[in-house]
Amino acid sequence: MTMLCGLNMSCSQAHFQAKQQRFLEGGIEVLDEHLLHQSGSFKRVRRWLRGHHPKLGLLSFGYTGPETIQEVDVIIAMQVFTVLPANAVAA
Repeated sequence: MTMLCGLNMSCSQAHFQAKQQRFLEGGIEVLDEHLLHQSGSFKRVRRWLRGHHPKLGLLSFGYTGPETIQEVDVIIAMQVFTVLPANAVAA
């Protein structure tokens, strides 16, 4: 997962031009995301979403107009593997 640069982080203009828009389920645009804490495969992030979404987090009025601030816990798979039946031959 790639971190998006925020207002208090120094990033190049090329990064902002290359950044793709991210959307959550239901067409909600993610404006920014900051890593608050990470320990192994667990991380806690703060996201800024475009528009007011009372069920998702704290409502605020930011640089882009109405925004929602959401803090979420994310668990990322550190290693992915396939378990085969005992009689199957691995390729």
